[in-house]
Amino acid sequence: MLISQRLGRAGLESVSTILLSKRSLAYGAKLLISVGGIWFVFQKYDLLSGLPRLLDRAQGWLAVGLAVLILQTAVAAIRWHSILRSLRLPMPIWTVVQIFYVMAFLNSFLPAGLGGDALRVWLLRRNEHGISTAVNSVLIDRLVAVFALLIAAAAVQPLLWLQVENAFLLVAVVGSALSMSAALCAGMFIVPRIHWPIFGRLMPMLHAVSRDLRLVFLDIIGLSTTMVSAFASNLLLVGAAFALAYGSGVNVGFLTWLVVMPVVLLVTALPISVGGWGTREIAMVYMRQLPYRYSSDSV
Repeated sequence: MLISQRLGRAGLESVSTILLSKRSLAYGAKLLISVGGIWFVFQKYDLLSGLPRLLDRAQGWLAVGLAVLILQTAVAAIRWHSILRSLRLPMPIWTVVQIFYVMAFLNSFLPAGLGGDALRVWLLRRNEHGISTAVNSVLIDRLVAVFALLIAAAAVQPLLWLQVENAFLLVAVVGSALSMSAALCAGMFIVPRIHWPIFGRLMPMLHAVSRDLRLVFLDIIGLSTTMVSAFASNLLLVGAAFALAYGSGVNVGFLTWLVVMPVVLLVTALPISVGGWGTREIAMVYMRQLPYRYSSDSV
């Protein structure tokens, strides 16, 4: 008997109402985290009083930081374009770049970048490989971005340890990098061997994700382009942070930002806030434990 026959129209409406309520609660929790994080930073630092002074003396560096961020968006688009090529989903590079600029706007306000992800899936909905491949391309792009952040954060841990002997941060970052590496390997090589009826319709979906993961991660040339663009995108974000901080009069070297920013970006990528707002600021405050002094402008 079909689920719709068991529940009836009223039952399906109740289920839909419950699902919508859960989504609303989840979004409310993310909004609360974002607002709480921003409120905490504004309470801890007198940012409003320093803003006119910041805009007055750092207009040139603000322009440099903005230009770097614009370039960073285009480089991030190359990452997804490379994944699309590995999945045999041709799309002109300029079209992908345009999509990413729209995403940059949407992801600033929608939770966990869902607006931009939905846009990408919608634009690829009529591809010859089906909607599942479109969804998988976005999922893999997300995985690659986080994986590159984890590798970068783990790579700078020796430098970070010299400045802040924080065992928890070391274990969390390195452990997460190793765990994600193991999960990707399991997804590519173990999932195809699993045929458990208990998963029902979920099993073909998992097999499709596993297939697409292999297409991307076993394509050496394509994977090289994907990972290089992912690392370059993160490096440009570090450069933008350095330009903005330097223009604000914050005497913090580029190497320090190279150590700090991968951890901050990793926290920002967690789907627990609205567009990374709040968590990014809290992470910056936490990283103040490094042995130099931030001014309030740097936050």
